Amino acid sequence: MNDLGAAARHWEFLADQAEDRARRERDLGLDLSLPGNSPGDSQARLYRRTADALRLEIRTGRPHCACHLQEKCPNAAPEKGNR
Repeated sequence: MNDLGAAARHWEFLADQAEDRARRERDLGLDLSLPGNSPGDSQARLYRRTADALRLEIRTGRPHCACHLQEKCPNAAPEKGNR
């Protein structure tokens, strides 16, 4: 499970970088979207959800989808599995 913890920490690191990049682009006038609505902010949210899903897997021993933080993703196609 140590590998999952390291992966979760790395996703958090990537989220921090995405937020910093979004903030910098807004400050430079390269991104005119409102704070929290830029592509970088969206990436950061997805990266944090991925880290949350990995931490849930560490706690429960079962994989969870990052979009719903559930064991079985409601959007998964039956032939693709539930991950």
